[in-house]
Amino acid sequence: GRQGTGWVEDYAVTNSKRRLLIISPWIRQTIVNDQWVRRIEQLSSTVDVTIFWGLGDNERTDQPARDALYAAARRSNRLGIVRVDDTHAKVLVSDGYYIKTSFNWLSFRGDPRRKYRQEEGDLVQDQVLAERAYDQYMSENCAFALEVVGNLPATYRGLVGSGATRFTQP
Repeated sequence: GRQGTGWVEDYAVTNSKRRLLIISPWIRQTIVNDQWVRRIEQLSSTVDVTIFWGLGDNERTDQPARDALYAAARRSNRLGIVRVDDTHAKVLVSDGYYIKTSFNWLSFRGDPRRKYRQEEGDLVQDQVLAERAYDQYMSENCAFALEVVGNLPATYRGLVGSGATRFTQP
């Protein structure tokens, strides 16, 4: 599609009114640059934003990008960044839709100069199914949390295991 699916994240960040959930194995500066972090932090002033990430030793995650997200989460009341041990999921859930895909939301941006890369996914535009998907992904991933930076929606805070390290606002 239109230079990969970077426009989907932009749409979700611009148009989410109640919530935004992103699940991706890695965090890369290609996507998570200073401008993107500012937009996510701004969105989280009025919307619950949760990002689950993590895959093994996380060697493919750019530490500066991760650190910028963590810093934003520490400043926000409605932004939670959660590291899990091993997610292969690539999911985006907004208000009335969700997307399950093979596309790494936070680590890859398409470019017409790059070799073709086939990525596939499904967009489900149904309020009831989006609610169900949001609850399922939030509940399951909170149970696998290793580290929580910032704040999760109140409904899900108690689902984080006692072994997880928590860094919230003072």
